[in-house]
Amino acid sequence: MSDLKISFSVTQTPEGYNLNSFHSIKKQDSIDHSAFQYIGLLYHGIDATNEYDSRFTPAVVESFSASILNLGFPECTPMHMLSTSNWKERMYIVWGFISEKSQKNARALDYEEFHNYWPSLEFCEPGWDNEVKKWISSQPCCTHLCG
Repeated sequence: MSDLKISFSVTQTPEGYNLNSFHSIKKQDSIDHSAFQYIGLLYHGIDATNEYDSRFTPAVVESFSASILNLGFPECTPMHMLSTSNWKERMYIVWGFISEKSQKNARALDYEEFHNYWPSLEFCEPGWDNEVKKWISSQPCCTHLCG
């Protein structure tokens, strides 16, 4: 995760300012192979934007939400994903929302070759699914994951 660099450029338009972000990594990009990894990058975008210039945070949150909905998740999903307070909870909530196929895709990537946008590879470890289920069941907002 530490090899990720996000840079920004701001352009002025008649409607106001646009923030453009670019990311660079040393390994192959995993976002085209894994929804889980793509969502990890989206979280990095929010965090980096907030550090860069928090005036752009509302627009990036809106973009995050649109990206999540474009992946086919229920309408309530972005709210739940954005309500987490740390990376561990982010991993739990996203893992709880993605399909089993998406989970398998995330686990199948060779992380020596592909970039991991999450702080650890815990999601590849035995017992991870049960840990996530236990956490989700302890969250009043998430027990049904919008269902």
